[in-house]
Amino acid sequence: MKREGNEELDERSTSLLWKKVVNAPWWVSYKLGIIPAAELHNRIETLAATIGINKNWLHKFLEYIITQYTLKFKDKEYYGYHTLEHELEAAYISLLAAKNDPNMNYKDIFYLLIAALLHDMDPYKESDKPHEFSIEKYIRNDNMIKKFIEDGGLDINIIIAMIYRTTYPFTGNNAEEAMKRINELLVNVENKEHYINLGWFLSVCERIAGYTIGDFRRSIELAIRNAHALNWHPSVINRESVKYFDRLFIDDKIMFDKIINNLPKEVSNNFFSNVSKFKESWERECSIRDAILSKKINMFYKVEDISLLDNSLKQNIIELYNFLPLQLRLRASSPKNITSDTLLVTLRTDSTGASIVGYAKGGPLEHYRLREKTVDTNMGLNNTIYLEPMIVKPGYWDAGGGRILRRVFINEAKKRGYDYLTSYNHRKVLERRIERGEPLEIVCRFDPDMLDYYRLELKRFLME
Repeated sequence: MKREGNEELDERSTSLLWKKVVNAPWWVSYKLGIIPAAELHNRIETLAATIGINKNWLHKFLEYIITQYTLKFKDKEYYGYHTLEHELEAAYISLLAAKNDPNMNYKDIFYLLIAALLHDMDPYKESDKPHEFSIEKYIRNDNMIKKFIEDGGLDINIIIAMIYRTTYPFTGNNAEEAMKRINELLVNVENKEHYINLGWFLSVCERIAGYTIGDFRRSIELAIRNAHALNWHPSVINRESVKYFDRLFIDDKIMFDKIINNLPKEVSNNFFSNVSKFKESWERECSIRDAILSKKINMFYKVEDISLLDNSLKQNIIELYNFLPLQLRLRASSPKNITSDTLLVTLRTDSTGASIVGYAKGGPLEHYRLREKTVDTNMGLNNTIYLEPMIVKPGYWDAGGGRILRRVFINEAKKRGYDYLTSYNHRKVLERRIERGEPLEIVCRFDPDMLDYYRLELKRFLME
C-alpha cells in the first residue's frame, strides 16, 4: 500500500515537472523575479515562517498552486481581475492582518492562508467572477491539493466553507445559497460561527488587498480590470470605485475596522490614500463634465497628419498610452513607432495650452500581433484596419469623447478605402451594438474575460 502511494506521488511529481517544462518561459521569468507575483510569493513564505507554518510544506504548496494558475490561465493576455497576482495579494494581506490579531491562533491563520490561496481556483468559470460551486468541485477533485490539506492537518470542509463566505455581494440570493452550503459543510464542526467569521475576514482582505499594497497607478489598473469584468463603461470607473469602497465601509464595517487596525500603519495609510484619490478623481471628473455640458469647455477632434506630428504631441500620446493596463497595451503598437499609414485621431479641447485628452489610433491589420488563437481570414488581404484600444481621459468619456473618436476613426477608415475594421472589446458591448443594427460580427470569443475579437463591415456602417 505504501509502495502504491509512493508511485502515485512519483507520478504527480513527474506530471508537475512536465507542466513546468511546457510553461518554461513563464517559470524562468518567475524565478528571475521579473513577474510581480514572484515577490508576493517570497513575502508570503517569509511572513508565514514567522508564524510557524512549515516552510518546506508551504513552498511546495505554493509552487503547485502557481503551476496550476499558469496552466488554467495560460493565455498570458487574459484580461480579468481574478488573476494569480490577486490570489497572492489576498493571501499576503490575510496573513499580515491575522498575525497582529490577538484573537487569532496558529490554526486560524493557517486556515486563512490556504483558503486565500484557493478562493478563486475556478478553471471551469465562464466569466471572470469565480463560482464557488466550481471552486469546491475543483478542490475536491485535485488529489494533490487534498493531500496537501491532509498533510497540513486541516479540514477541507472548513476551507471550502470559508471560500463560500467570500461570495460577493454577500446579499440576497447570493448570501442565502452560500449560507445553505456553508451550514451543510460545517454541520459537524464545533464553533462553526468562528469559521464563518474567518471567511468574512478573508472576504474583506481579498477585496482590499490590491489597494493596500500598490500605489494609485496599480489601484487604477485594478479598477479598470474590475470594470471590464463587471462590464462597466470606462466613464464610471471612479464613480463605481467610490461606491465600492463606501459599501465596504458600511456593510462590512465591523470586520473592515478589525482588519485595517491590525495592518501595519504604512499599509493602512496607503489604502486610505488610494481610496481618497479615487474620490478626488471622481470629483474632478464631475467638474470636467459639468464644464463641458455648460459649454465652458468645448471638445473637438483632429485627424492628424502623421508627417507633421511634433514632439509635444508625441509625448502626450505616450503619457496616455502608459495609462493603459499591460494587457491592453499588448493590443496596441508603441506610440513611438507611428508610421505613414497610421490613422490617428486626437480629441482636444479649446482650453488654452491644453494637451490632448484622448486619441484613437490604428493601421493595417498586417502590422499587428493579435491575441493568441485569434484567426482572421482577412490577414494578408490588406483590406482591414485594426483599431487599437481607445484612450480618453477620465471626465471626457461620459461627455461623448469616446463616441466622437470612434465615429471619426470609422469615417476616416472608410475614406481611406478599407473594407473592414477589427478590434477587441467586451462581449456585452459588442452584443449591444449588434442589437442596434451595426454590421458587426464577433469573430473570436475569449473566455472567461470576454475580451472578444470583432469585425465591422465599413461599407454597411451608417454614420449617425
